[in-house]
Amino acid sequence: MAEMLYLFDMLLESNDSSSEDELNLLLRHVGDSKPKINNFINIVREFDDETFRKNFRIRRRTCTRMIEHFENSQFFPKTGERGVQVKSAETHVLSFLWFAGNKCCMRDVAGRFGMAESTFHTCLKRILDYLIDIAPTFVSFPTSQEGKLHISRKFEDVSIVWSLISGITGILGCIDGTFIPIRTPVHKLKSTYVNRHDFPSITLQAICDSDKRFLDLFTGVSSKIHDARVFKLSNLSNKLRELCGVDFHILGDAAYPLKQFLITPYRDYGNLSPEQTIFNMKFSRARVKIENAFGLLKQRFRQLIRTDFDTVDMTSKFIVSCCVLHNMCIDEGDDWVEEEQESAGDNSSTNNAGTNDVCDHEERERG
Repeated sequence: MAEMLYLFDMLLESNDSSSEDELNLLLRHVGDSKPKINNFINIVREFDDETFRKNFRIRRRTCTRMIEHFENSQFFPKTGERGVQVKSAETHVLSFLWFAGNKCCMRDVAGRFGMAESTFHTCLKRILDYLIDIAPTFVSFPTSQEGKLHISRKFEDVSIVWSLISGITGILGCIDGTFIPIRTPVHKLKSTYVNRHDFPSITLQAICDSDKRFLDLFTGVSSKIHDARVFKLSNLSNKLRELCGVDFHILGDAAYPLKQFLITPYRDYGNLSPEQTIFNMKFSRARVKIENAFGLLKQRFRQLIRTDFDTVDMTSKFIVSCCVLHNMCIDEGDDWVEEEQESAGDNSSTNNAGTNDVCDHEERERG
């Protein structure tokens, strides 16, 4: 420390431009003097597959494929600015997965992967932009009749009893919303984001199929807003009317409006018939897939227990990115073992009662 002060004194006494350059270099060194873990990437490469999966929450083969795709994308810079070496695609992806899968702060991740906080923040933004860009490929409804029939038949396989009782077939998916706890966004009033459980959050509205794979996403809206209003804001009503036609349906809880393409349970005012009660019970068992999907999402990506981003825009991008990774894992057969699921906060629906629609990516900041 004494040597550092001496260098400062010597440089400040000089007025030439070369001394100013030396001072800038010295200041850069001082600002980057936080202890870091060196060569953590090399340690990770020595992990066996199970240790890797437990730490990064996805299997190594899924991670390797993601690294390859990201490295070949427009979002990975091939050269650095002003002679600064670019962090490898492997470092980008691994640091992001560590952050998303573990409840830790950016400072911890930066130190673990041997970089400054600002560098990790840049890596994080690149990965988010990459995942948002590929989101329509991984999160979308089937457009062909064959694709829709494939999904509906799988639903009938898992809820055959309910299908026989109700006579309803052609189920494309289940819709619901869940709270994502957040820190109050900058320049926003906390009260505008506080939900009925008395903590600030935004709502993630999603539709999933019988494999718990997301088909549609909408987020960025304050959880003070009712699910029916979130549904209307997402413009999903017009999309589903065209997508479902008369042959296919979406299952939603009582918070959603009953429509030809959106089936909801009977409202229970204490006067339901035995048949209606059985219908509701079987309906709930069929619709539980979306709650299971939310549970798996939050248990795999534990940063969603409470996000700490400053803006709704960054929070929304992060939520959608985790959903894209969720689908990517399902496509790769990268299942999350149920016995190892940790408690992840409130995974229930917003009703015990939106990024935005991936296709119409418009973040909504309300306050």
